[in-house]
Amino acid sequence: MINIYRYDMKLNPKYIIKQISLFPNHMIGTVLYIISYFYPKNKKIWVYGAWFGQKFNDNSMCFFKYMLKTHPEINSIWITKNCKIYQSLKQKNYPVEKSNSLKGILLHLKAKVVILTSGKYDVNQNLISTNTKTVQLWHGIPLKKILFDTHLEKIYNNFVKYLFFLPILKNLLKFDMTISTSYIMKKRFASSFDLSEEIIPITGYPRNDIFFNSTKEIQSREKIILYAPTHRNEGLDGKLKEKLNCMELERVNNSLEEINVKLYLKLHYYEEKILEGLNLSNIIIIKSDPFFDLQEFLLKTDILITDYSSVYFDYLLLDRPIIFFAYDLEDYKKNDRELYDNYEDVTPGDIVNNWEDVIKSLEKNLKNPDRHSNERKLLCDKYWQHKDGNSSQRVYEAIIKQFNL
Repeated sequence: MINIYRYDMKLNPKYIIKQISLFPNHMIGTVLYIISYFYPKNKKIWVYGAWFGQKFNDNSMCFFKYMLKTHPEINSIWITKNCKIYQSLKQKNYPVEKSNSLKGILLHLKAKVVILTSGKYDVNQNLISTNTKTVQLWHGIPLKKILFDTHLEKIYNNFVKYLFFLPILKNLLKFDMTISTSYIMKKRFASSFDLSEEIIPITGYPRNDIFFNSTKEIQSREKIILYAPTHRNEGLDGKLKEKLNCMELERVNNSLEEINVKLYLKLHYYEEKILEGLNLSNIIIIKSDPFFDLQEFLLKTDILITDYSSVYFDYLLLDRPIIFFAYDLEDYKKNDRELYDNYEDVTPGDIVNNWEDVIKSLEKNLKNPDRHSNERKLLCDKYWQHKDGNSSQRVYEAIIKQFNL
């Protein structure tokens, strides 16, 4: 597998040698790609996948469920590489196949439309030719620069595009359509995905329809605080672990006990293992689960703490307090990922750089959740054109119109 979704790659001899060693695999993939190209497609067969085939969540999952419920005339099938997901969905009578099974391969060959959340690795990328329409739903509003807006452009254009001339590699980052949430995001995705704005409809994200359509009532309960930091350098440098060391978290836990608040900690999947074994009364680790639905958890979250993660853009739709724990802002911008915006301009809440100030901000926001409400609403209007719970419907209509199905 050539991982050109990573943003920290450098064009060096070791990397080139590694990819050349994978050339036989790419040749086999190219044979499958050619078969897929000539295999007749059925416009009523759509396949779906998420997060390299290892999760059942995010935009593609929500759109998949919408299609099963609302458009049974389309044969929608979930594709997975995870046995636990396969067995669980089978038990629930969801249409599901493994990406490398005979049935899964045949479905890839027949499918006219493929729905993705991360990239073509979400399904079987070897079987996705240019005759299959790929819809990239993506997984958030990026504050951090992504794909062709990073130095990936240089790597792709100077290495993959020329040295790896095979169509399976040349087309790995090419999509027939992606979706956006506002005009500013349409332009941002046109640049980052190297696409025409004409094939980037403003639909909103299917995963956020739950914010408007949920029938669950939030009853009187303890306050839920979620800390969801993004990864640092794909989890390779251990910087986040330094901030989440046991001694410091024990002090944080004592402060949380004093104000009678429990903090739920959800790490990016690159760094989920750094807190294994932690056992504190008021800090609860959300363990890795391929079925975990972050949007459902956000729905019952009273205050969000994050840093540079796109999660807070979704949370704006709920108009609840956000604390920005940006203890390494300058280092992050310099040594990890550039940002699209000036950080202070797109962070409607307290910006803090140590745990002591996090606790102080928590106390303020618990007393007055509307402190930054006007700022949140202004930013929400900028990034979310639709706030009605009909994003899945608009995605479906856009696909039908775009591909004349």
